[in-house]
Amino acid sequence: RVLRAMVAGFRSGGSPIQRLLAALREGAKAGGDRRGERSAAILYATRRLLRFEVRDSEDPISELAKMVKASSEIL
Repeated sequence: RVLRAMVAGFRSGGSPIQRLLAALREGAKAGGDRRGERSAAILYATRRLLRFEVRDSEDPISELAKMVKASSEIL
């Protein structure tokens, strides 16, 4: 169920990083990791390496989304 939700989120469109973020959001909505969610990360490599990472947070995916939004001019 979680993986299907993540695939649907990824297919929702947008830039590659937005698609990865959508996949994380949808996976979390569908039940996420049964061990809990305290961290989230996106590592995106093209000509340059982009790393967005949040550790030990109450809401890591939302914080990750804020980081991505703040970096939108370089994406």
